[in-house]
Amino acid sequence: GSALRLTVARYYTPSGRSIQKPYGEGSDAYNNEIYDRFDNGELTVDKQLEKADTLNKYYTDGNRVVYGGGGIGPDVFVSIDTSFSLSYFFLVRSYIPEFIYNYYAENQGLFLQYKESQYFRNNFQISDALFNKFLEYSYKEGLIKDEKELEKISLRTRTVLKAYLAKQMWKDEGFYPVMNTIDEVFLKAHEVVQNTDQYLKKPDSAEK
Repeated sequence: GSALRLTVARYYTPSGRSIQKPYGEGSDAYNNEIYDRFDNGELTVDKQLEKADTLNKYYTDGNRVVYGGGGIGPDVFVSIDTSFSLSYFFLVRSYIPEFIYNYYAENQGLFLQYKESQYFRNNFQISDALFNKFLEYSYKEGLIKDEKELEKISLRTRTVLKAYLAKQMWKDEGFYPVMNTIDEVFLKAHEVVQNTDQYLKKPDSAEK
């Protein structure tokens, strides 16, 4: 009675450039690539990706130059927030889905007033009592208490808690509008889309 959906699709830009992460060095290297990018400073410093083959210059349909290897550099760089421990935040976040699932199952009546996701986003706040209940649950599950880091990530954690509550009621349509309020990449992308004239670069016809 079960099923498996398997895909071998790869990722390409609209102009046909493959941006698929390589599998050649094994699954560990594939899965750890994001941590390697953090360790080498790529996620915190606006530096151009190394070009494996600078002689293989390629022009996209929009007359933009990319190269034969090393990836495609972003037009707008957004550094990750290093004011808190990213690893600790993700550890805390890992306890949220199950906690919220159980909490909502036991307290659905408290949310009957929220008929629309937008009303929920604008009016619901994670109370101190609910936040402390989540922390108690996390400590029982094995989270090591770190008051300094918890203080730094308190607002973010409350937002994630709220997002997962919204997900219980409206699935992804409830989840992402809440999560996007703390997603620096999304917020920057939204700014760019709203002000494209400030970010579009004119093609360098001299290089063509």
